Amino acid sequence: MVRAVWSMEGSTPFLCVGSVDGTVRVFDARDGSLYKEFGNGGDEVLDMALLGSNPLRVMTAGTGGVIRIFDLSLL
Repeated sequence: MVRAVWSMEGSTPFLCVGSVDGTVRVFDARDGSLYKEFGNGGDEVLDMALLGSNPLRVMTAGTGGVIRIFDLSLL
């Protein structure tokens, strides 16, 4: 794990975890179950953050020098 950030969808808390294996995993923080998992284009995740205007958008920065934005509501 490289970075973890909290997100809220309504009353549901999510924990988003970026990893050196190139994945971002989203867990339901109420029970720890895996909600979604997606790749970072093959790049290790170096950092990630939520976009302040929309807490369901996760921005990642990877080893390939690319910043990606993922919308959790669309995955």
